Amino acid sequence: MKIHMNNITNKNDGGKDEKIEKMCCNCGHAEEILGTDFYNCKKYGAVLYNYCCKKFDFDPLKIRPVRAKSLSREQYDPGDFSV
Repeated sequence: MKIHMNNITNKNDGGKDEKIEKMCCNCGHAEEILGTDFYNCKKYGAVLYNYCCKKFDFDPLKIRPVRAKSLSREQYDPGDFSV
C-alpha cells in the first residue's frame, strides 16, 4: 500500500496538520489488486492507484503510520539520567 500526502488536511494526535492526497489508494471505495498498481473501485472498476474521481471518500484506515526513528544509545550516557 502506498502513502500519498498532499491535498486533504488531517489532524493527528500531535496537533500537527498532515496533508493527504486525493487518490484511489486512500479512498474507501477502492480495494488494492495485489501485485499491481491498480485498485478495484466500486464506482469505476480497475483504476491506477493515483486516479481520483468526484466520489472520493477518504478512509483513514488505509493510511499506515510512519514508524518513529529509534534513538541512538551512543548520544546519551548514564549521567544524563541521574538526578
